[in-house]
Formats: sequence, C-alpha cells, structure tokens
Amino acid sequence: MRKLLLGALMLWMMAGCEPQPKACLDWGDTLEAGTTLNLESCSEDFDFLTWEFSDDRGYIGDNVERIFEDETSLSVRLTAYSDGGYRTDNVTHEFKTSFRYIDRMEVIGTSDFASFRLAMEGGSWSVGGAEGTFTEEAPFVVYVWPDDKQVIESTRNGGFTVYGVRNGNTSNLGSSPTYNFETYKDNPMVLESNFGLTFKVFWRFRD
Repeated sequence: MRKLLLGALMLWMMAGCEPQPKACLDWGDTLEAGTTLNLESCSEDFDFLTWEFSDDRGYIGDNVERIFEDETSLSVRLTAYSDGGYRTDNVTHEFKTSFRYIDRMEVIGTSDFASFRLAMEGGSWSVGGAEGTFTEEAPFVVYVWPDDKQVIESTRNGGFTVYGVRNGNTSNLGSSPTYNFETYKDNPMVLESNFGLTFKVFWRFRD
C-alpha cells in the first residue's frame, strides 16, 4: 500500500511539473478572402491544438490551411492541450474576411504632366492637375477607393501601368513586373520610372 501511495504521489508531482498550455492567436482583425491561407498560432507548451470555426469547420493540428471564399464575419476557438489532454487552455478570436481592393496611387517627384493614369486589368483611373513637385509627405494622389471597388484577384498574374498626359499626348511612364498575386502581398507596389518619378500603388481591405 505504501508503495502504491508513493507511486501515486510521484505521478501527481510529475503531472504538477507539466507546464500549463497557453492558447494564443495574434492574427489581425481581417484575413484575406479568395486565397490560400496558412493559419498559425502563437501557442506555447502544448501537445496538440484544435480549431473550431464558427462556419462549422473543425481542424486538429499545429496550423490550418484553408480558403475563405467570401467576405464575412467569423470567429475561431483555439484550444491547446497538454499532459495527454488533461491540461487545456483556449482563446476565441473574432475576425472578418475581405478581398484586397486597390486603394490609391501616390506619385513622388517633379512632374510636368497634366495628368496621370493608373491602368490595371479591370480598370483605369486618372486625375488631372499633376504638374508640380511632390514629396513623400505631400504626394500627388490618384484615388480608386471608394468610388471604384476594384478587387485584386489573388490567383491572377498581373501588374499595373502608369501613363502621363502632356500637351494632349499620352506617354507610357512604365509598367510594374508581372506579379503572382497569390503570393505577392507587398503594400504598396512600387514602380521607379525613367522619368524620375516614383509610383506607389496601395491596396486595402474592406472596412
């Protein structure tokens, strides 16, 4: 009996030394829709994780790969288990999903063009009054959002081209590389023109 009690006490003490798992998510408030996401946690001291999404999807594993097809509001409950499942911790995170939308183009440098035009697959946007010297602090801006809600398709290879109009003539000021928008997420996309101008195209999520 004494040996049994000592054995039970040793097991209890060993279990007490097991660290408590910590469930942790450090995502932002918005995740991108329409693209493959590899969702990871910042959890600690766990043996395994379970993920329960409010759209009735459930997963077990250190990370989750999935696509959110639509723009919506969701939540996920992450549970961290250790000590053979006897110790748990959980956290619930609310988030929304959104496609990427073209927000604006900013122009930096000295311009003698009357207007600039941004062209991408799906749309073209131009603004006049573009003569002058523009800086990082006070750029010339061609706005796209919110008047035009142009989605950047995640699975499409593409880029953008900038034109300048001067004395009634249109000049091609440069084109960006062809991006694979499934993996290319830089914000802004930057083009250095041979005309001494820098063009920055920004994207945004829906509010």
